[in-house]
Amino acid sequence: MQFDFEGFEGLNAELEDFTVRKAKKWDRAFKIGEGGSFCFTMMHEGVIYAPCGDHYVYAIEAKTGKEIWRFRTNDRNYGSPATDGKLLFTPSYDNHLYAVDIKTGKEVWRFKTGGRLFSTPGVCGGMVVFGSEDQNLYALDTATGKLLWRFKAGGLIASTITFYKNVLFFGACDHNIYCLDAKSGKEVWRFITGDDAQINRQMLIKDGRIYFAVLDNHLYCLDVDTGKEIWRFRTGKYGNVSTPSLYKNRLYHSTRDGIVYALTMDGKEIWRFHTGGFIAKNIVHAGVVYFGSEDSFFYAIDAETGKELWRYKAGAGILDDAKIIGDLLCFGSWDCHYYALDRRTGEEVWRFESSSQQIASVPSIESEYTFEIKKTMHIEDAISEEKYASKHETSVSLSDYHVKSEYSSTSDYKQKSDYDTKFVIFEEDNFISRMKAENIFLNNAVNLELWE
Repeated sequence: MQFDFEGFEGLNAELEDFTVRKAKKWDRAFKIGEGGSFCFTMMHEGVIYAPCGDHYVYAIEAKTGKEIWRFRTNDRNYGSPATDGKLLFTPSYDNHLYAVDIKTGKEVWRFKTGGRLFSTPGVCGGMVVFGSEDQNLYALDTATGKLLWRFKAGGLIASTITFYKNVLFFGACDHNIYCLDAKSGKEVWRFITGDDAQINRQMLIKDGRIYFAVLDNHLYCLDVDTGKEIWRFRTGKYGNVSTPSLYKNRLYHSTRDGIVYALTMDGKEIWRFHTGGFIAKNIVHAGVVYFGSEDSFFYAIDAETGKELWRYKAGAGILDDAKIIGDLLCFGSWDCHYYALDRRTGEEVWRFESSSQQIASVPSIESEYTFEIKKTMHIEDAISEEKYASKHETSVSLSDYHVKSEYSSTSDYKQKSDYDTKFVIFEEDNFISRMKAENIFLNNAVNLELWE
């Protein structure tokens, strides 16, 4: 492939050895700024409970969009709450888990940890369990907030907690999936993956198998009792933080590359649907797959064929998964609004504003990755024939430059991918210096199309 920037025409390189490598531990959620943006929410008995980056947790009537109450914490709230029907357990970046009366919004108790909280709690048998940035998993008495036990992992825990029979499951940023005895917190088994295990929603358990996906770009199926791997399915280059949905013996899985996959229960692909940005989670209802994307659209696609039925454009990205009540489909957006749409047509029914209309900042997914090329490169008639007459083996880190993902939208309405970016390939330090001196690094780059 040839690159023709001004003054350096004729630079040729093949992209066979181009790799995308995750260079940092996952901590993207904890770098989200202040603002009125909504991330993950929950619905219980017709009420939406919506944590927000404006320090509030809102209770909103799902049918009308009217505020019932709001509760203020001391920092941002982006993790989803959970409930036992009486208390709402909500995690906050002020290091506390709050227990709030679900009817009145009044605080009942709070528990402080050594780090910020993003983990969606699990609630079962009078116990609430959640993870912290301080690498501990905590189990508390739901009524009093008293510590029952804690478990130390090898990395931060921002994953959702999943209960199953007498055990619980969670992922940690030490590459492990853990299975613990729910009563004692003792480890039953662990499964090591290839990267951080940040899982934003409960794992799927069906017929003795547990399904989850992590940042090593794989969706896994394990034996739920032993942790033995049954199969894995490879997704794109930017990993996974979600879990699949189950509908009529099919798995529907979303990725950070902006793709929804339909798979058999044995991990064989049936179809895929592309969007222009990160998809946190999908749900499937009455033969339709519903999901929002970081490309600002909310989509409805046919579960059987993968064909788009409709889309709705919000003012910013959508990471929240949909909640359905009757013919209404509800979700929060990064644009500081909570929406209700007609699920059949995609037409807006109501919207709710948070207290701040400042959209929260969030780092790009690409910032976690290093882009590398290790390949023989030819320079033809470039800067100096005398200096660049021979081939050079080059290993280049391009973490500061973005690349265009192969995952731009292929639905009926073409959308520019969130991953459309540019970079420059260079050979030696003095080449870099000259490019900087001539202000070419950013002004005269070219787009590259990547293939797996």
